[in-house]
Amino acid sequence: MSLAVAYSPPLEPRCLAVSTRAHTAILACLVTGSLLLYAATTIRNGHTFRSSDGYLYYTHARSWYFDGDCDYENDMRLAPGFTAHECFLQRSPGGGGRVRNVMPCAWSVIALPFVAIADLMTMMHNAVLGTGIARDGYTGYYLAVVPLAHVLVGIAGLLITYALVARYFSKTVAAVATVFVWCGTNVIYFVSVEPTMAHAASMAFVTGTIWTADTIHRSGWSWRRALALGLCCGMMGAVRHQNVAWMAVPIVLLAPPMASGVLRHRPGSCRDAGFAVVGALVAVLCFVPQFIATWVTEGTPVGHIAHWAPCWFEPDIARELFHRSTGLLTSYPLAGVALIGVFAYFYRTRWQVFPLALAAGLAVIFYINSCWWALPSARRYVCCMAVFALGLAMVLEWAARSRVRTIGVAIVLVGLCAQNVAMLLNPETSVS
Repeated sequence: MSLAVAYSPPLEPRCLAVSTRAHTAILACLVTGSLLLYAATTIRNGHTFRSSDGYLYYTHARSWYFDGDCDYENDMRLAPGFTAHECFLQRSPGGGGRVRNVMPCAWSVIALPFVAIADLMTMMHNAVLGTGIARDGYTGYYLAVVPLAHVLVGIAGLLITYALVARYFSKTVAAVATVFVWCGTNVIYFVSVEPTMAHAASMAFVTGTIWTADTIHRSGWSWRRALALGLCCGMMGAVRHQNVAWMAVPIVLLAPPMASGVLRHRPGSCRDAGFAVVGALVAVLCFVPQFIATWVTEGTPVGHIAHWAPCWFEPDIARELFHRSTGLLTSYPLAGVALIGVFAYFYRTRWQVFPLALAAGLAVIFYINSCWWALPSARRYVCCMAVFALGLAMVLEWAARSRVRTIGVAIVLVGLCAQNVAMLLNPETSVS
């Protein structure tokens, strides 16, 4: 097949029927449910910091705003219930002996404006009611308001997921698939119950990268799209470094036709290359806060990153999928249903470059995670939300062709979602 055919924009998406306004109501329930669940969790617990990781992500923003530095000495004393492992928050041999934080700081870059909002609310509360609530970053307003930044980012990621799936399926099917993946996997947990982890932002920026790259592939480059692609690519890697695996999507989608155009002196190809360079520069700028923080505490811009490198030649895919307690499919069977749809979608559209790009990104992220030296964890696949939603939309489209299939698939999916929500909302559950 010729390059021109493979890289041409896809034909009009196949849909089940003319879309109705049902998708609007479904998405409204999705957004409202996410916000209400976060509010309920915050009211019940006082905050959503359920693990040491959440405090570690937050200490960057707290230290920047209140101390004006990257030394996390006082965070070891101030953080309530802080039980970080020594290797996560300890004195560095470089950087003048400062206390280092191994967690990426992009979570705090996103949350920093909400630290200022919480600080303002604390000052107003003290001024109006004459109280003496401490402005140290760890009292009530801070713990309740700051994570809201990532709830909103996570909701944005869910809506982008819907927008992406709606390009290839009906709007109603896209909305239903998005809700099922949200409700039937740990996405709901990391968006609304524990947004203090980095997975909501990871999902949002990975999905944004896929959506923007697909938009450029379909409609061409522009300044806005170049900036958006650079921001999403940079932030997805800065939030969780493993997410650089998803760079496979824009590379596979955009690099070959751009290179072909430049070599053949196609009009506009050099301009498109310029847009790509701008996007790359924006992506690099997203890592600047991390370089600075690491340099200050470690004495080098890359610091300890080599210590956390995977065992590149020892992949164990079976363990990632089927580990008894933390495997992806054993923890969230709905992901298995979605993966069946993903393979069916790849087969149906096998002559188009978009599914090839998704397959490349999915294969790389699975390989990196399977090489990880720690125990497998299903939370590392929250970033696959968009791919899972596409796969589930494929299953729903297949089911809709028969009433019996529709009833059977609906019973299975609703049952899996109900079981998952009951598990995630159990305060004794340890979520993987």
